[in-house]
Amino acid sequence: MTSITPCTPHTGPPGPSAGRNWLARAATAVLDALREMDYAQRRVIANRMSYDGMLPHPGQAPDTYQEFLLRNGVVHPHEPTARQRAAGRQVK
Repeated sequence: MTSITPCTPHTGPPGPSAGRNWLARAATAVLDALREMDYAQRRVIANRMSYDGMLPHPGQAPDTYQEFLLRNGVVHPHEPTARQRAAGRQVK
């Protein structure tokens, strides 16, 4: 006895749902590829525009905390004062 089971014969043309499933999968694959290319392009632009790329020694550690903040490129939220937090104001 073999472990291969015979395939069921195809009994006719595919129904309308089979075409839509194939089309949806193809569209999803194309959209996923476009999203990935968009993300890669954004990363390339961010790396080219970074402050680190303009330094003579970009791999060197920053000398001051201000230089570290300049290099990391993260927008820091404004921290409200203790009085404002006690009044219920949230960090923006």
